[in-house]
Amino acid sequence: MKSFSEETRFAIDEGYLKELEEMDIPEDAYALILPSGFIPCSLKCPKAWENKLIAYVNPKEYQMILELEEELKRELPHFHLGYNEYYEKLPIKKKL
Repeated sequence: MKSFSEETRFAIDEGYLKELEEMDIPEDAYALILPSGFIPCSLKCPKAWENKLIAYVNPKEYQMILELEEELKRELPHFHLGYNEYYEKLPIKKKL
């Protein structure tokens, strides 16, 4: 709540991207996803992970999400321009 109300974090910002770079990411992770509109206090928030609001996905799962979003756009279009996607997708940059 504090992150949203006091720090005015209404979207995924540079702070979240920095956190992502610092996280211990599984080898097969291709992206980190969360529902559009859900802005956690941190990408490391245990409650968000426990409630399955943040997850890593592999390339196959990522492709399935893209296909699901396309189907949802056809069948259940959003009328709010802020939600042009159903999921926030943060690509994982592999460290060399």
